[in-house]
Amino acid sequence: MGRKKTSVKDLEKKALEGDAQAAASLGLLYEIGLEVPANEEKAKGFQNQAAEGGDLYARLSSAHKSGKPIASKASEPSASGVQMPVLVVDPSRSSRMTIRSLLEELGYSVHEAMDAREAVGVLKMNPDMRMMFTEVNLPGVSASQLLTKLRSHKSFRSLPIVVVTAVTTPEVIAKVKKSGINGWIVKPYNQQVIKKSTDRWIKNQS
Repeated sequence: MGRKKTSVKDLEKKALEGDAQAAASLGLLYEIGLEVPANEEKAKGFQNQAAEGGDLYARLSSAHKSGKPIASKASEPSASGVQMPVLVVDPSRSSRMTIRSLLEELGYSVHEAMDAREAVGVLKMNPDMRMMFTEVNLPGVSASQLLTKLRSHKSFRSLPIVVVTAVTTPEVIAKVKKSGINGWIVKPYNQQVIKKSTDRWIKNQS
C-alpha cells in the first residue's frame, strides 16, 4: 500500500506546533506554487521557521535565490559522466528501479521521487541536478501541473525534463508538451534510448 500524503492543512497544523520539516515543506510549496497559490511572503516565513528549527531544506534554500538555472551550477562532468545527478520521478517503485539501474550503469548518480512534492524537495536539496525523468501519471499533482510550476520558477527553467511513460494518447501528449518538456520516451525502453537522451541533454551541453 502506498504512503498517504500529508495534506497542506495538516502540514500547516504541524508547522504551528513547531515541526521544522512541515514548515520546510510548506516553504517549498508556497515558493513554487505547488498545491497552493504561490506566496513569497508565506514561503519566506515558513522557510525561516524551518531554518531556525534546523531543517536542511530551508538551510539550502538560499542556494536558489541567485536566479541562475540549475544546469549552469553543475560541476564539470568527467569523461564517463560519473556522479552527474539525475532525478527520476515515478509513483511505481519498480519503474524507478528500472530506469535507475540503466542510469547507474551509464555512470549517473540517481535520485528518486514518487510524486510532485517529493520531486520539488529533491530539486531544492540538489541544486546541481542535471536532468529529470518523470512519469505523466503522478498522484496528487499531475506531471503537467508540476512541469508548469517548475518552468515558471527561474531556478528550474533550464533543467532538461524528459517524460518516460506508457501513455500515448495524443491529447495527453499535446498537453504535457505545452508544459515545457524536452523529450518523450515511451515504455518499454532500453538503455540505448536512455543514453541517447542523456547524451543530448547532459553531455552534449556540458
